[in-house]
Amino acid sequence: MSMHLLELEEYYFTHIQILTNPQHDPEHNINKYDLSTEVNLIKSRQQQREYRLELSISNTQGYQKYNIPYHINLSMIGYFTIHPDIPQHQWDDFIATNGTMMLYSAARELVLSNTSRSVWGAFLLPTVTFDEFQESWS
Repeated sequence: MSMHLLELEEYYFTHIQILTNPQHDPEHNINKYDLSTEVNLIKSRQQQREYRLELSISNTQGYQKYNIPYHINLSMIGYFTIHPDIPQHQWDDFIATNGTMMLYSAARELVLSNTSRSVWGAFLLPTVTFDEFQESWS
């Protein structure tokens, strides 16, 4: 078995808040997701190829306005190790893009699981990309 280009060593949630929107109308579609994310990438001082990635996800701005069934506010931290085959000048962008996608996928699953037993039913966060971090490593 070989190591992947980016290994997620561990992750955990530091903040989980999912509230129902009492004004949600299930007879109408969601107008817009209005999702905001914040990413913070920290390089390890002890190990050259290890990083800590912090991801916050929120739809606090427009969840009532856009008929979104839940107010979501999550924060999480992931620890990553990058494969030595990735050129060092591309590490930050590679981890910011791919690591964020890995953590976001875990957050989508958490929201889906927790809302599946709630008043408005299962809610899946929209699929997004984090291309803004990508250089030309593809």
